[in-house]
Amino acid sequence: FSKENIKVVKKRIDTLRGIFDVESKEKILNKLEKESSFPDFWSKSKEAEQTVKKIQNLKKQLSDF
Repeated sequence: FSKENIKVVKKRIDTLRGIFDVESKEKILNKLEKESSFPDFWSKSKEAEQTVKKIQNLKKQLSDF
């Protein structure tokens, strides 16, 4: 392998680490689920809807693991 090939492979590995960073995604999911259980969660409906979408997205991503 050339130095350039190695750089390309390292960049791809870094990208995959971000995609498959299950531990971080689980932490974020737990944080968001905790926030969604607060009594005043729906007082800001647009923010709450975004949070629910994030939760759904993370659950979908994590379902394969």
